[in-house]
Amino acid sequence: MRLKAPLFLAVLAMVLLGAAPPGRAREDWRVSLSAWGGLPANITDNASHFSQYELFGAVRLPWSFDLPWRMRLDPALTLDVAALTDQRKVEYLPSAGFGFFVFKEGWPLALEAGYRVAYLTDEKFEEKDFGGPVQFLGHIGFDVFLFGRAGIGYRFEHMSNASIYEINPSLNLHMVGLFVFF
Repeated sequence: MRLKAPLFLAVLAMVLLGAAPPGRAREDWRVSLSAWGGLPANITDNASHFSQYELFGAVRLPWSFDLPWRMRLDPALTLDVAALTDQRKVEYLPSAGFGFFVFKEGWPLALEAGYRVAYLTDEKFEEKDFGGPVQFLGHIGFDVFLFGRAGIGYRFEHMSNASIYEINPSLNLHMVGLFVFF
């Protein structure tokens, strides 16, 4: 697939940039960039042949909220562009929304959740019709810092049109990605 080379270069750049000394990167981050790839969570329905690749960015908002147990919640605005494929055709899914990152002081782990509004360039695939171009994406997951400011992550992502069209099929994905915080 034509998407593999640009995705590989993006991932390589994130790992190299993230290998720099961490300083206070997790505490004082401003931007997060990540590359994700995913496969369907439901292999029993007609979504089993879908896969998704996405480049994701988050810009931290100027507020943070202290939580119990030396934890902190950082809200962020998010943008991403994804390619959704059923192995026969590729459609694009740009989106924008908001997210939350939760950090615990001294732990190399962050929890994340987010919600985005997306536009699917063509909602009709050979075996699945997503109902219309406007889709809503929600995710929850975790990031593990392995290389200073960079690491790997997992998220469970749900996509549906929230019943704004006559039909409302959904797609659930297991996503794995690489990220870097600046």
